[in-house]
Amino acid sequence: MNTKQDKRILRRILGGLLAILFVAWALFWPLNSYIESPGTADDLKSYVKVKDHPDRGKGSFMITSVYLQQARPATWVWAKLTPHTTIESAAAVTGGQSSRTYNKVQDFYMQSAINEAIAVAFKAAHQEYHKEYLAFTSCRYKRIRASSTKSRLAIRSRRSTAIILTTRPATSNTSPTARSAAA
Repeated sequence: MNTKQDKRILRRILGGLLAILFVAWALFWPLNSYIESPGTADDLKSYVKVKDHPDRGKGSFMITSVYLQQARPATWVWAKLTPHTTIESAAAVTGGQSSRTYNKVQDFYMQSAINEAIAVAFKAAHQEYHKEYLAFTSCRYKRIRASSTKSRLAIRSRRSTAIILTTRPATSNTSPTARSAAA
C-alpha cells in the first residue's frame, strides 16, 4: 500500500511541476510575432498646461496610443480572441532588425519627436533656438547631455558622431511663459 501511495504522490508532484512549467512557458516564452492593440485616448489638457493661457476653445484635442508587445503563447491566444487586436510577424514590425536594435531606433524616434516639440515651443514663445542636422549612419546612440535649457542626442557609429538637435534659448533669463511653453 505504501508503494501505491508513493506512486500517487510522485504522479501529483510531477503533474504539478509539468503544470508549472507549462504556465511559465505560456507566459514567458517569446514568439516571433508582435501584438498590436488599441491603447487609450487621453485629453491633452492633462498633459499640456501653459501658465496664464487657459484653453478657451470648444471641444478637445486627444492623444491616442497603440500598444505593441512581443507575443507570448498566452498573449497570442488572447490576441486571437480579442477584436481590434492584430498579430504581426516580427519581420513586418521590426524590418528584420533585432529587438534590441528596433527598440533603440524607436527610442531615437521618440527623442527626436521630443526635441522637435521643444523647438516648436521655443518658436511659439518667440525664443531663439538652433537646430543642427548632421548626416549619420546609426549603430549605437546615447544621450550625452540634458538640462532644462539644452537637449542633445548623440548617434554613435564607426564613422562619426552626430548631434541631431540642439535647442537653447537666446538668454538664460527666459520668461516663465517661455519656460511653460517649452515644458
